[in-house]
Amino acid sequence: MKNIYAIILLAACALPARAETAAADTVTTELKEVVVKSERAWVEGEKVVFIPTKREKNLSNSPESLLRKMNLPVLTIVNNQVKGLNGKDVVYFINGVRAQATDIATFWPKQAKRVEYMENPTDPRYEGCSAVINFVMTEYEAGGVTRLEGRQTIPNSGSYSAANKLVYHKMTYGVMFDGGYSRDHSSSSWGEDNYNGIYYNGVQYDNVKREYDGHSWSRNDRISAGLNARYVSDKVTAIHTLGFRWNRNPGSGSYDAENWSQKLFSSSSSVSNSSGRSASPQLSGAYGIRFNPKWFLSAQWNYGYSHNDNSSMYRTGELDPIYNATEEDVHSAGLSFQPSFQPSKKFFTQLVVSSFMDWFSTQYAGSADKKVDQWRGETRATLRFAWIPSDNFWMDLKPGFIASYWKVDDLNSCNKVEPKGELDIFFRISRKLYVMTSVNYFSKTPSASQSGDVMVRQSELMWMQGNPALHNAITWWHDVRAVWMPADWFNASLSSWYIRENNVLVNHYAVADAEHGGVVNTYMNGGSGDSYVLTGTMSANLLGNSLHIFLQPEYHFDKSYGEYASSLNRFRLRGGVNYDLGNYCNFSVSYSGSEKYDKKLGMERGWHSDQWNFSFTYGNSNLYLRVGVSDIFNKNWKSWTKLRGDVFSSMQYNYSIGRSLNISLSYTFGYGKKVEKGIDIDRPQELKSGVVTGD
Repeated sequence: MKNIYAIILLAACALPARAETAAADTVTTELKEVVVKSERAWVEGEKVVFIPTKREKNLSNSPESLLRKMNLPVLTIVNNQVKGLNGKDVVYFINGVRAQATDIATFWPKQAKRVEYMENPTDPRYEGCSAVINFVMTEYEAGGVTRLEGRQTIPNSGSYSAANKLVYHKMTYGVMFDGGYSRDHSSSSWGEDNYNGIYYNGVQYDNVKREYDGHSWSRNDRISAGLNARYVSDKVTAIHTLGFRWNRNPGSGSYDAENWSQKLFSSSSSVSNSSGRSASPQLSGAYGIRFNPKWFLSAQWNYGYSHNDNSSMYRTGELDPIYNATEEDVHSAGLSFQPSFQPSKKFFTQLVVSSFMDWFSTQYAGSADKKVDQWRGETRATLRFAWIPSDNFWMDLKPGFIASYWKVDDLNSCNKVEPKGELDIFFRISRKLYVMTSVNYFSKTPSASQSGDVMVRQSELMWMQGNPALHNAITWWHDVRAVWMPADWFNASLSSWYIRENNVLVNHYAVADAEHGGVVNTYMNGGSGDSYVLTGTMSANLLGNSLHIFLQPEYHFDKSYGEYASSLNRFRLRGGVNYDLGNYCNFSVSYSGSEKYDKKLGMERGWHSDQWNFSFTYGNSNLYLRVGVSDIFNKNWKSWTKLRGDVFSSMQYNYSIGRSLNISLSYTFGYGKKVEKGIDIDRPQELKSGVVTGD
């Protein structure tokens, strides 16, 4: 019987493939009145253009899966996080309109005509973004798209969504709902903590060691919903979105069997528990106005509110439990606009101004009984000058400034104005080869949780406190990158970066006074650090475009200066092989190598194990089914973290969920005349919090 099922499945994959002609994967593109056959990738002005095949579209159901299937040399995709060749997060656009999160939930690869990658595009519709993927999709004049999707990971998580859009001429209406959960009851850790020169109950100890072996559990539930309305004409675009997000931690915690030196505690175990929930309504708007061929204005605004309740309890043996609770209200608002002026094809100017403001009101109870009010904001302004003398060369200069300001209660405040700048130079050697180089200078503002001054007890010997006196971290970034696409069956890229960081924000452990006892974990601006990165990508399509091979080697050299000066050479390899059985079935194997890393200017060093993933995919443009096994050779995903310090140091080994079964099933269908651009429903994002934590 099993053999019969196998024969039926293979027939379902193979028979449609035979019905397809060899021309199914041949792309014919009309470009400047010249017909080019079988050309799937080329450089076109500031765009790198890629043409997806019917097979690639059939075997995808999302932007990430389509981009991964196409093996584009300009992108790096790790855990569905997409970065451009310049190392920046990619922003999705669909037909020149920024895509929201639930545009992705209803993304229909069947409608994709071509994929365009741009860095710092001069087209004002792209809002001055650093790295852009624009999907050119067919359009509906009147009609809609509906999509249902379920994703299940066995044993620990699931996500289910439904979304629909309705289009009538210049208006698009969308609605979405999704929900999900995660459960983890199989993570464990063991290790030791060392406390040096600390006080406990008024007595000072040279060294106290804690050895432990335990397990943890975590649970999370979420629901989100959204409504969207969009108007698009030749000169005006207006988008309004209403969203809501709800999160709940119904109960998470850990249990440790432990042994203390100095016999501070007679207990041989400790337990911690936490729970919480948050609710966040959000509103946003986005507009674009083309006054004439030379002038364009885009603007965006957003407002969000979040109410957060969290509680935790930690207990060692029979000692009194350490209890913490917070109730928090957060208001967040932002405004940005980008007026653009293009007097000719050779010159482009744009002013990019963005500003946000957050207000946090946090009531602490338990180990800290205090109310903390703080507000913080940031304004960024960039004046952009682009010179484009030809399609083979352009230069982009972006001087500007960052104004940051925050205030904690009425005691501590900070106001800073610092310069920022960027220079990008582009060389197109041919339609198949280009080189780019960039220099960046910018600063990063501490978060609200890092700058709050409240002191919260986490365990018998550990306190957590923010630092209102923090300064912005400064970063220099220089990179050179090249893309080569000599033939449809092969492409490659090479990138190198040098990153210099000053005033880096790091954790700082200090001996608490005799009254509190133990160690205070706070933040400080540490020293500086250098990073050198060299990475390449190579992909090949063989055996009639059925066998696909992808390799991405990556080399890092990290060097830090300051209290925990160190250096680290590290190499990592990612890759994959997949085989298409006709136009509807695919088998794939992917590999992500183990990695060692340095964080916090040498204070923290870690490692995690490698991972092998296997999957089978069936897709016919409407129905998509993917069944995969993650980390197939490891029952547990392994990692370790080593923390160096004079006052506090630790070594921890972690075992979390490794091998798991992943099932993804979706069905998408459209109706009406012509095909449309996609949905612009925003999935509400989780708002920031000012609660002081141990992160």
